[in-house]
Amino acid sequence: MNPFVVYEIRKYIDFDVDSVMKEPKVERIRNGRSTSGRIGTDWLYLKREAKKKGYSLTRLSLKLGHTDSYLYSCKYEGGLYEEVMIQIGEILDIDYHNLIKVTSYEKWNLRHEIVDMVKGQEFPDLAKDTDISNMYQGTSPYWCRLKELMLGEVSNRLNQIGDYELAEKFKPDIFSFTQEDVMKCANIKHLPTDWKHFAFACMKKYDLPPFSD
Repeated sequence: MNPFVVYEIRKYIDFDVDSVMKEPKVERIRNGRSTSGRIGTDWLYLKREAKKKGYSLTRLSLKLGHTDSYLYSCKYEGGLYEEVMIQIGEILDIDYHNLIKVTSYEKWNLRHEIVDMVKGQEFPDLAKDTDISNMYQGTSPYWCRLKELMLGEVSNRLNQIGDYELAEKFKPDIFSFTQEDVMKCANIKHLPTDWKHFAFACMKKYDLPPFSD
């Protein structure tokens, strides 16, 4: 079922969306013919970043150790494998997570989560001159504190001690994006979608901007 339909049904029947929307089982077959395990890729972003570093998709394919048509075939097959994204990130000196194409459903879901959390105001335009990505980046006190709170809840959930209410609710994927990845993350906008949801909830729970008085 289309996920949009699920949300429409919830307007009339009260139920837990997560209980009916399941992730499909994905098996990676490393034979070059299967699309299993491939990740949807933002090809426009990849081409733009590659061009900045003097690469065409053909030249980048060769740099990756494949045939000159490798990336074009990946585009046809549905996307890149994660390890290839990591390689490209290293070659182009970019965060490989930015290569992941955010689906329209993820954008819609994230937008509505944010709208609910900021008292009906569209994020990030909460107020004039409010810029979340500038507020939560680098070594800023807010960004350091937010990461400390998120990782504290995740650690508590793993050890089943203390307060981990939000970590239990949002369940950020600590295997595809680890606690160490969070520590190294330079800007909140670079977090994967599931970690972003968790981050916004932590801002609200622990009274951080834009939720602080």
